[in-house]
Amino acid sequence: MSASESVLPGHIRLILVPNPSFYLEIPLNVIKRLCLKPRKYLVFLGWCIFGDEAELRENQGGQATSLDGDLDDESVYYFVRPAGGGLSHAIDLDVIKQRTGVRSATTVTRHNFRNALLLRDFCCAWTGTPESNGEGMHIIPYARGSEWLHLIVQNRPGNAHVANINDINDIRNGVFSAVAINRSFDRRRLAILKTPNTILSKTDIPKSPKRPVPAPKDVAFSTKFRYTLQWLAEPHATELNMICPHNADAAFGKNHKKPMPSDLLVHYHYGAAAVERWGHGADALHRPDLPRPPSPLPVPMGPTKTIHDRTTTIQKRAEASGAGAAGAGNVAAGEASGSGQIRDSEEKGQARWDADDVMLYFWGNSQAAMERHRKKQEEIAQNMEQWRQGVPSLSI
Repeated sequence: MSASESVLPGHIRLILVPNPSFYLEIPLNVIKRLCLKPRKYLVFLGWCIFGDEAELRENQGGQATSLDGDLDDESVYYFVRPAGGGLSHAIDLDVIKQRTGVRSATTVTRHNFRNALLLRDFCCAWTGTPESNGEGMHIIPYARGSEWLHLIVQNRPGNAHVANINDINDIRNGVFSAVAINRSFDRRRLAILKTPNTILSKTDIPKSPKRPVPAPKDVAFSTKFRYTLQWLAEPHATELNMICPHNADAAFGKNHKKPMPSDLLVHYHYGAAAVERWGHGADALHRPDLPRPPSPLPVPMGPTKTIHDRTTTIQKRAEASGAGAAGAGNVAAGEASGSGQIRDSEEKGQARWDADDVMLYFWGNSQAAMERHRKKQEEIAQNMEQWRQGVPSLSI
């Protein structure tokens, strides 16, 4: 589908990359139930996906539009990044995926992950479902592994100090939830909106509904932040009644000393869920005018692979997850209800990208991440030069 084609009735289109376009096509009724400030919500989505702040415009070369007011049915909006924030000098995804160091294998078991979450959350954070009917829910999927978590942290768009989140079973990568919530979250029908954040305030989100059963006495709602569970997919009535209502806020254990779910990972998941559910035109990211930079210089000394170095595993896993996507173009493997049409490039030999690949590509090309990439390349070049100068010349 071309971005120039008509927008579906009852939807709006958010252009993230123009000419050719990568964009989100989102049902208006979904936006209205998720956020009281629909235009700010579009900026929030762009910020989650790119990691950079930008302006919302009604035409690419126009002025920034007001973030107050409603969205117009069948209209097109542009998420315009600041000068220098485009993709004309984008870093290729293969480079972004390259490891920056050897990480240890997962050291915390899923059983210990569950128990650690219970010390903080006590029960399902959104429904109060007791321990016996709940489980530890990973924000970054467990199947992605600690390596992918490390890639997210290393390519983060901001400068938050999260470098010590290395394990997929770190409790900052989880919340204790009812089993049914976990299943819908893994399918990215549900996502967590943490407020306040850079774009949205707590009051920009509809109030949390009153729980049919009062929260246990051991937990409390925070007055400083909200972890709001939102249906990005259109839920069935039974899902609202039996799994979770719209915009339910999480409550956590009283007086705990455990770290809370990571803002970075929550925002990543929200962006990936939006791309998976509403994204169109991933082939636009394989544009021939986007230069492929040369591969990084190799580390001059030491083995290329150690026991826990699983670089190849990451790449194969990403390709396999993309290859498992539905043939019609839906990113979520086995998910029939999503409207997103992320498609693989028709270019021969081009591997299919899934929503996580798209997210990592954009995050790795944010201004902050590109600066880190640049510094890393300079360090590698300096190390190589120092190594060369230290090698004695051989006389013949």
